[in-house]
Amino acid sequence: MEIVGLGRSALTRQGERGTRVAGRAGDPTGIPPLEVASTVPEFTVSVPALGGRWLVGVIFLVHITTVALLIGIAMVAPVAEVIGWRRGYERWGDLARQLSTVLERLYAWGATWAAFGLVAIWGLYPRLWGYLTSLFFYPVVIIAGVLWLLMTITAYAYYGTWNSLRGRRGLHNAIGWTFALSAMAFITLIVMFSSHQLTPAGGVDQLWAAAFNPSWLAETLHRHVGNLSYGPLVLGALVGAGLLVFRGRFRPSEGQRDYRYWVLEATLLLGGLVTLTQPLFGWYYVRRILEASPGAWFNMMAGAKGWLFLIQIGLLGAIFFLISLYLVVSLPTPTDGARRVRTRTWLRWSLLVLALALLLAVIPKELPLGQMRPWKYIALYVFGLVTIANLVLYWRERRQGGPVPGGWQRPAVLVALGLAAVAIFVTMGIIRESARGDWLIYQKMPPEQAQELVRP
Repeated sequence: MEIVGLGRSALTRQGERGTRVAGRAGDPTGIPPLEVASTVPEFTVSVPALGGRWLVGVIFLVHITTVALLIGIAMVAPVAEVIGWRRGYERWGDLARQLSTVLERLYAWGATWAAFGLVAIWGLYPRLWGYLTSLFFYPVVIIAGVLWLLMTITAYAYYGTWNSLRGRRGLHNAIGWTFALSAMAFITLIVMFSSHQLTPAGGVDQLWAAAFNPSWLAETLHRHVGNLSYGPLVLGALVGAGLLVFRGRFRPSEGQRDYRYWVLEATLLLGGLVTLTQPLFGWYYVRRILEASPGAWFNMMAGAKGWLFLIQIGLLGAIFFLISLYLVVSLPTPTDGARRVRTRTWLRWSLLVLALALLLAVIPKELPLGQMRPWKYIALYVFGLVTIANLVLYWRERRQGGPVPGGWQRPAVLVALGLAAVAIFVTMGIIRESARGDWLIYQKMPPEQAQELVRP
């Protein structure tokens, strides 16, 4: 959860001024009747063992991992429907319909956890809640009063009207696009809150400066691209898990079997290609944090929690390794000519290259070869270039046709890939949260101030 910086803020100064005025007036209660509110820390709510900040964080991580899957799917479903509808590719139409079912099943689950998180913030950090909702009042109105309502209606309409609008595919597809664009606008506005906490700008009455703070654009791009890679990879993992769990319990038709393996490949290729761009957007995001909040950048990259960055880059390397591993176990059987044998040999050797790059990426900075420059940059270049080369070679071989292996290896790799995607998603959320240190709004609002009540 990323809603957590005002040191001696305007509210604090106003409260202190109000208390001094009341004292001079001789008011025995110490509460100024007409002056600005005074700060009265009457009580704070504590959460045993876990703590309030971790409770809010865990709740929102569950919410965000669900919503990222929903939005990633929502960005794919209308495109798949258009391909199936316009081009006559039945598989794409079937995929779009199944994606609409996933949206309908998960939407309420994600919204419920969002409600839990908001209640937790409201109860545990009342002053933080009041500050953010006052500062971002108009975005909150748009989020709650327009986008959330529009998303709810279109999510269920997209699923529920699949048959009734069969003869009006353009209208049905427009419903899917409405949900996808509304969800993306929702995330774009929510990022105003989380980015302001990490790179705060503007004052209590400067909405535009606070909303479009230094890291807002970078985080927005990073989230949208991340959702588009995360959704397909997790979807592929779910399909792969189904193939593994029910393997041997029933015998699907050849068409059903081919369709499920086609979904595995489609999700792998889409998620993998988008993941290749993530390091670029991540670099831009981290660069903006360095420029606006260098202390937070240090905490994130080299401070006490710097080891989390090593986990993150290690998980990224694992994702690229697993993508290439999937390509190896999915290559058509080399029955015609030596070129396929050479391709298979290269792909297998590339796994060793990626494994060595992964080891290079996770070396701590205190050890030789552990510096960010040039070694971790070299590892990232290797991840990207080798994966691109492998995808090109694989696609060339697949176009030549030939029997593709089935078995358990392909779905098993997709399950591992999906788990790695969830792990890196959660790790990035924790890194973003811990980069602020003890601040809930970086260098602006500490936890004890965020828990204070403002009583009139």
